[in-house]
Amino acid sequence: MVKDEKQLKRDTKLLWLFSFFLYLLLIFIYPRAGHGGDLEYWIGWVKHLMANGLSQAYTGSNVNYPPGFLYILSVFGSLLDSPDKLQDKIYALRILILLFDIAGALLIGYLLKRQGISPLMALFLLLNFGYLYNTLIWGQVDGVHTFFAAASLTAAIYRRPVFSVALMVIALNVKFQAIIFIPLLALLLLPVMLKNLRSGFLTVLTGVAVQLILLLPFIFSGQVLQIVKVMQDSVDFYPVVSLAAFNFWNLTLEGNLGAIPDNLLYLGITYKTWGLLLFFLSSAVVLSPVLLSITSRLYISSLITTKEIAAVFLSGALIVLCFFYFNTQMHERYAHPALLFAAGYTFLRRDYFFLFVVSLACFLNQEAVLNFLRLYDHPTVIFDGRFISGLYLISMVWGIVRLYLLLPIGAGIQSVKSIFKYEARNHVRKPE
Repeated sequence: MVKDEKQLKRDTKLLWLFSFFLYLLLIFIYPRAGHGGDLEYWIGWVKHLMANGLSQAYTGSNVNYPPGFLYILSVFGSLLDSPDKLQDKIYALRILILLFDIAGALLIGYLLKRQGISPLMALFLLLNFGYLYNTLIWGQVDGVHTFFAAASLTAAIYRRPVFSVALMVIALNVKFQAIIFIPLLALLLLPVMLKNLRSGFLTVLTGVAVQLILLLPFIFSGQVLQIVKVMQDSVDFYPVVSLAAFNFWNLTLEGNLGAIPDNLLYLGITYKTWGLLLFFLSSAVVLSPVLLSITSRLYISSLITTKEIAAVFLSGALIVLCFFYFNTQMHERYAHPALLFAAGYTFLRRDYFFLFVVSLACFLNQEAVLNFLRLYDHPTVIFDGRFISGLYLISMVWGIVRLYLLLPIGAGIQSVKSIFKYEARNHVRKPE
């Protein structure tokens, strides 16, 4: 139901007000708990940054994250008097990270408002324990690159390529996993950039400039090559089938997947390669309707419908799930970004089943590992790896079916044909 402008403005103010008070509540009640291994990394890195400075982050340390996240740790370190009590204060890092989770919900609210839908729907995301668990309970930082990636795609939807690329570069510099959104972003931006080469050049230039700015401290300290090495080493950092991610491999293999090397062969191909092949194949299935319907139409018209925006966010969620579900070396939290994209789709199309199943799967997977609520002390089928893997599979199948209903292949083919008609109408023959 499309609401009037005054009501939308009132709802927007209410969303911001609720978000503000929820944030205040969370920073007072957040638990002094989290995943011990991850927190120990943050403690060591913050101590190193406080002692040596940001520009020396990669010297004499085990830092294995891109520079964007180190800026956040540097800000956190600058707020501390000394590193002496960091063991107790590291839990407060989530106060900064929660800002990005809140910002993600506000972004969805903005998206809804632009489409004439009450932004108050975004409150359901902030009340989604599965969405907050990764930051609030686990103590991880996936909410940061998730927000920037979603903001990048939103800017692309509304034809702001310069801002879109700048935001995606930031996302990549926080966590390199954001690279999985590049194909979807390219499908949205290429029509704009091809029609306006000047805009395309400025967009590329902006991306390069933002990257150089982020690297500036490391350029001056001569650490750029170390950053490149960190990115290269992040591949095969844990060369096993799964790191507690309950996915495709739980349905196909037995035993402790964290102890099974992913270079073992099946039909002459390694598990890792099988995972990549399945990821690329499933990604093609997800991106094909976007290419046929949305990319082709954006080439002709600047208009994009609510249904197509929902399809973009659904595609983003599915890309995350495909990445998490089929690849080896996956952590349990790598499915987290799907939640923000699933929320955007759900609130635009009222498909609550999809968000519910993804949220449940993400929560159960992380709680099965962390056992913060002590639910795993009484094992039931809901914490069984195959059950959770089945939930992810159900959400993927459901999402793909809904995507093809939103963007039928037949209509997509017609959109492609319209490009040729458009070019034919606008083609001017040169005089002989």
